[in-house]
Amino acid sequence: MRVLALLGIALVSGGAAKPTLRAVDLDPLTLRATNFRANERVKLLFSAPPVSSTRVVRAGPRGGFRVVYRVSVGRCDSVVVQAIGARGSRASFHRDAPDCIEP
Repeated sequence: MRVLALLGIALVSGGAAKPTLRAVDLDPLTLRATNFRANERVKLLFSAPPVSSTRVVRAGPRGGFRVVYRVSVGRCDSVVVQAIGARGSRASFHRDAPDCIEP
């Protein structure tokens, strides 16, 4: 009985999984989002200096989507993409450029 009570507390306090935004590929930059609200409208803010753009997508019925940016991310490139859902979901993808010199 004690195990069931602890499991119940974990399920109640855990809530829904946090939205995520992860890179699937860097050439071209392809991101996969999960755990947004079903059919949520999501604004994407893309920044890879000197380029920046805004795009709006809609999550699917299970809260996911995939987006492709027609850019290639090199090993010394920095990229930030923020995903802001109309119903409060938020996630971001950061790829910081290391201090490097292109060969």
